[in-house]
Amino acid sequence: MELFPQNEKLSYEKFKEIKFDRHLPTQLQYTYKIDSMFLMNETLYPEYASLITTFKTWDKNSDAGSKGAAIFLLTYEHLKKILQGQPARQITMAEATETFKYVKEYMQTYFGRTDIALGDLQKLVRGDKEWPLGGVPDVLATEWTEPYKNGKLKSVGGDGLVMFVRFTREGLPKIETMNMYGASARPGNKHFDDQVDMYLQQKTKPMTLDKATVYKTAESIYHPE
Repeated sequence: MELFPQNEKLSYEKFKEIKFDRHLPTQLQYTYKIDSMFLMNETLYPEYASLITTFKTWDKNSDAGSKGAAIFLLTYEHLKKILQGQPARQITMAEATETFKYVKEYMQTYFGRTDIALGDLQKLVRGDKEWPLGGVPDVLATEWTEPYKNGKLKSVGGDGLVMFVRFTREGLPKIETMNMYGASARPGNKHFDDQVDMYLQQKTKPMTLDKATVYKTAESIYHPE
């Protein structure tokens, strides 16, 4: 609702912009409210001061380069485990402090520093390759992760195949698509990961249902046996 135009029609370009947005809303809407973490005075907690300052100044953007988003994702995963099954509530100041302690120890253990960006922590993995990845749970261009290796997390759900379709009054629809990996599941095939860069840049390519164009540009034409 924050992103939707209020006094004008929704344009196609604005629609695409909203679809690919990686910001959380101004007022977070999670079951367990973490406002306490934004209220902590960093001068009273010198051991976590840099993390608290980074988190308090975070713009709620979850691009791969965001340091605040890295803190948020570790916070999200940590609280999801320790508060699971409890009724919805605000976390206490003690829990907020413990969470910053957890985040600091996690970053120090696996990365040797506490100023990592989301893309250092979260990866898009395909075969034996990995790429820095933006997005967190519940943004519009969302990512869901599971433990990967060396403290890193890998995407296991969220944005995948994306299609934008405009239906015209006459003729075929106008279509743009993008797949997070590629059109092949076979390692070694050139389409195994050839759309990764497009996915990471949130770009699309044209796709057509015009039979003549499909035959003209096809890599191969065959009859399944």
